[in-house]
Amino acid sequence: MKNMHTRNFEDTKSLIKTLVVLAVICCLASLFFTQEGSSLQLILILLTLVFMIAVVVVIFLYSRCPSCGKVIVFGVLKATSCPRCKRNLVTGQKMKKKSR
Repeated sequence: MKNMHTRNFEDTKSLIKTLVVLAVICCLASLFFTQEGSSLQLILILLTLVFMIAVVVVIFLYSRCPSCGKVIVFGVLKATSCPRCKRNLVTGQKMKKKSR
């Protein structure tokens, strides 16, 4: 079994995507498939909140640059390089400067 503290950046991105999709599904199900004020609607709303809190926790615990350890919060799903050390988040190699 993989140690959670050695989770690579691609695994973290896929986990975040999965949790967000589950939160959206629960939210939509609570809006469209339940009666207003029912206990099922309350459960689905609480599940939505739990999934969104889990997204925040995963971002702050595991969304780090493997080279320098900086937490990458904004743009985590489309980030390819670390904003601090400018290294690739998957390979760890220095990113080449873009020519204008």
